[in-house]
Amino acid sequence: LAVAPTAALSCAIYQDATQIGTLDFAAGSTAGAFSFDQPIQFNAGNTLRVMRPAALDDTALDLSVLFAGVKGTLSP
Repeated sequence: LAVAPTAALSCAIYQDATQIGTLDFAAGSTAGAFSFDQPIQFNAGNTLRVMRPAALDDTALDLSVLFAGVKGTLSP
């Protein structure tokens, strides 16, 4: 965020129609933290959506998100 929220914000992250995680911002912070329950695999045709929070904060402005991916299979 270019301008930090006055209250905590949580944006749901979806793969197609399934919520797979969240992007969370603490009050007063412009840096968010991603949270996923498990590793995520995307296939051709899948969509990724970051949704706006249900409760909007009038002070939070200009969300920018960058996702990086790796082609192939990852093993622990």
